[in-house]
Amino acid sequence: MTTSTPQTPDAPAARLTSRKFLLALAVLLVASLFLALKLIEPLLWRDVVITLMGGYFTSNVAQKVMASKAGTP
Repeated sequence: MTTSTPQTPDAPAARLTSRKFLLALAVLLVASLFLALKLIEPLLWRDVVITLMGGYFTSNVAQKVMASKAGTP
């Protein structure tokens, strides 16, 4: 008799479909489109990207901290 183990989603693929990642990607694409169409200045685009990446990385760290406090991996 064999028992099957439940399939766990692939971690890298799961990260690419997270709402946080998709939102960050959408904001980056819109900002880049605005830059290409010369609707915003390059310095504003830079500020948007820096803020976006800072927020994304900070939220990832906060999520890991909260998960470790809750005892989940």
